Amino acid sequence: MIFVRPKEVISVWAGFGGAITEASAYNYSLLPAARKKAFLKAYYQDANYAWGRVAIGSNDFCLAPYEYVSDSKLEDFSIEHDRQYILPLLRDIYAIKKLNLLASPWSPPSFMKDNKSLIGGKIKHKYYKVYAEYLHLFCEAYQKEGFQIDFLSMQNEPEASQRWESCVWTLKEQQKFIYNYLLPALKNSQTEIVVWDHNREKLYKVATELLSDKVAGIAFHNYTGVYTEQMRLVHQKYPKSLMLGSETCAAFEGSWQGAAEYYIKDIISCINAGVNAYLDWNLLLDSTGGPTWAKNPVKSPIILNENRDDFIKTPIYEYLKIISRAFPPGTRIVKTLDEEHLLAAAGVYDGNIRIVLMNISDQSKKFEIDTDGFLIRGIMPPHTILQR
Repeated sequence: MIFVRPKEVISVWAGFGGAITEASAYNYSLLPAARKKAFLKAYYQDANYAWGRVAIGSNDFCLAPYEYVSDSKLEDFSIEHDRQYILPLLRDIYAIKKLNLLASPWSPPSFMKDNKSLIGGKIKHKYYKVYAEYLHLFCEAYQKEGFQIDFLSMQNEPEASQRWESCVWTLKEQQKFIYNYLLPALKNSQTEIVVWDHNREKLYKVATELLSDKVAGIAFHNYTGVYTEQMRLVHQKYPKSLMLGSETCAAFEGSWQGAAEYYIKDIISCINAGVNAYLDWNLLLDSTGGPTWAKNPVKSPIILNENRDDFIKTPIYEYLKIISRAFPPGTRIVKTLDEEHLLAAAGVYDGNIRIVLMNISDQSKKFEIDTDGFLIRGIMPPHTILQR
């Protein structure tokens, strides 16, 4: 029996979205005009995406590394590079729908770092104030283009030294930079700060170190596990703070069906733990999982065909569309008790109870859903998703 408790509200859902990487924007540029319109419709109307994420400078899903500035005077700061692919895609999206936009840097400019490289290393403390101003300049530059940066994280994956753009920060360094430098730099801005932007295994400890009423919330990735209890503890202690799943993707190897289930299992866990929004990684990759200058291929919900003149909706997309349409922004997520092989999430929207079920077993499963005494019964085939 699956129990849904419509009067026990956990959180208010803010929506789904995906990252507008240079790789995605480049692939989008290859589509004929009619297919571009169909692609935008698939995400921003059919799947009801409401969020986007952009990188501040380059990352592993770019055509090549690049920087916006060359020295500490910041006089030559420019987002000119983004005008070729990223900004045109954003403009086409915004012609349909304005997004909640999150921006994240993968590395400070190389001149600020101890190894003088975008890859690995640490930022020198003497550049903290300059780096805060640099992030502010980026937000201002995008705003001048018509794209308000609603949320900013100071560093993508701050505890990871990758073989692509990255920078390591301790929790104490993050706290010092956010509260002593970044908040003052953004004091006259509409941009709010989200902390962390890394994995969830110690999310509660991170929250106790970095969250306060001066920042909007905490962002996380899903690459080391679900850690439902960590998310639940953060939501219980900081119920007014935004919890944002800011990045997920599936490995390039493996089945599309398995990847789709991987996504939805994680999303259902997040929804039931009090998370407010969930962002996928690349919107559109090619048939080889790229382009990625760092040779780090992954799956995306929609991919280019091999001729690179059309796109293919994968099972990941179809599953994301189901759950995104079930829970539009503004849905009140309510308490749900599910079963071992039947995962469930539920919410109330426009006075109606909406339920998503997923059968993760190899057998068909009978289900009974109790919504305060009203019973819904049915049978789900193996490895399927259902919205009621």
